[in-house]
Amino acid sequence: MFKITIRNILFTFLIVLPVTASYPALQDYTQKDGHLILHFDVNKTLIAIDPAGGKDQPIVLNQLLSEEYSDRWDPELTSPITFRAYVHQYLVPGEKNDPVIKELRKHYTGNFISWLEEQNHPYFSKAQQEYDFLKEKLEGVFVFESFYRLLELLEKTNTKATVILRTFGSDIPDVTAEIEKRYSPANFTLFGEFRNGVLCADDSFYDSPESIQDLLKDHRWGAIHDHHSCWISHKKGKDCGKLFPYSLRDPASHEIFFDDNVELGSTKGTNIVNPVCIDAEEDLSVDDLAKQIRVVRVNTLKAILDENYYINLVEDSLQRKPFAPYIKREEREGSEEHAKIFIL
Repeated sequence: MFKITIRNILFTFLIVLPVTASYPALQDYTQKDGHLILHFDVNKTLIAIDPAGGKDQPIVLNQLLSEEYSDRWDPELTSPITFRAYVHQYLVPGEKNDPVIKELRKHYTGNFISWLEEQNHPYFSKAQQEYDFLKEKLEGVFVFESFYRLLELLEKTNTKATVILRTFGSDIPDVTAEIEKRYSPANFTLFGEFRNGVLCADDSFYDSPESIQDLLKDHRWGAIHDHHSCWISHKKGKDCGKLFPYSLRDPASHEIFFDDNVELGSTKGTNIVNPVCIDAEEDLSVDDLAKQIRVVRVNTLKAILDENYYINLVEDSLQRKPFAPYIKREEREGSEEHAKIFIL
């Protein structure tokens, strides 16, 4: 059965969230001159299309709904599963990186509504209504309103922030132009491209997480094209994913990475984000950072429907900012007897 209707999701947001909300963690962090560094994937994080995957808006919306409806799609199934799981496990089983398999799976999940209609499935009418509602919500919208709401709040509170777009696709020119047109304070001054772990930007090369972090802090708006072929050639290994420098001991720096493709609970060493701590003895796992809301697996439906989605994630992340002991980077490479513990 369907988990929850789209209209109920939106209604819940409207009745729970006050018109003028208070964000004490953000306000406190701003007063302490904290600097937010926010990394945003583009496709299905800020926009409801995926050019890199060959997915237009109808395909994306169909795929989102295919993950929300569960049923015994086949008489042989003993329990309900999502339509997406049914496609991947039964209709089109196989290696997920096989291009033929990927295209067939996209065909089924990207035409979910049509499949329901062809099968005369009882979910068709409801799913069609949900699809039409999402289309109406996105009418005339390219970048999600929830993103702009966050930008407006950061400006209103005078929060020091760096916003960085991160993508494997070719959508940077269109998305940056749209953001600058829609939100006048936006002015993208940093454009970079990763090649084999090295960031090329501002006619220079940055080959360490520390130097990249410093570069990002010097800009307010940036867009980086990540190295997709490197990630794919290394079987989507985390170490070749989108580099994410973050700090654990600097109270004046707080980084968050938003991406709908973040893998949680991965045991194969794969992930689209590669978090690297610049000032602690060991890197935290993606799962640990997700618990702190420093790495976020974006729920695209909520990002579309809830205009406070990103605001609330930033607030919750700042509320969970840990105050734990970490070893200074300049001392961690020395002898253990000289290592000192610092409390944030």
